[in-house]
Amino acid sequence: MVYYNRLVVHTDFDGLIAAFLLRKLFGKLDVVFVDPHSVETRAFQGTPQDITADLPWPGAGLWFDHHATNARNRDKGIFDEKAPSSPRVIYEHFKKEHPELEEYKEVIEASDKIDFARFTEEDVRNPDKWMRLSSTLDFGEKED
Repeated sequence: MVYYNRLVVHTDFDGLIAAFLLRKLFGKLDVVFVDPHSVETRAFQGTPQDITADLPWPGAGLWFDHHATNARNRDKGIFDEKAPSSPRVIYEHFKKEHPELEEYKEVIEASDKIDFARFTEEDVRNPDKWMRLSSTLDFGEKED
């Protein structure tokens, strides 16, 4: 049995919801928010005890992603470039074994919409709680 000790996720809404779902599945693991650039430049190094979502594969023990730019790593984890968000990849992978994930469909659908930027005019004029929450996040990717 593999032992995981932390979740490493992107600093956006997609990553936040992925961390939420993964903690529901794997327990209260430490969460580290990392921007993709830090992974690509190897400023951040993952370990086999990490679960990673919504990032390039940094050597994690378990990896979830949907970005076509990370397709080269598809054999290293759970990857679906047709999925609109990493929470969707996690949900689809675990839904049979964990039917309780159905309880989180609303936030998974919100993550799909937000990460893929599938906004209607109504969404922009009258944002729901998920859009408002996503707009408050600090992505940690500021240029100096």
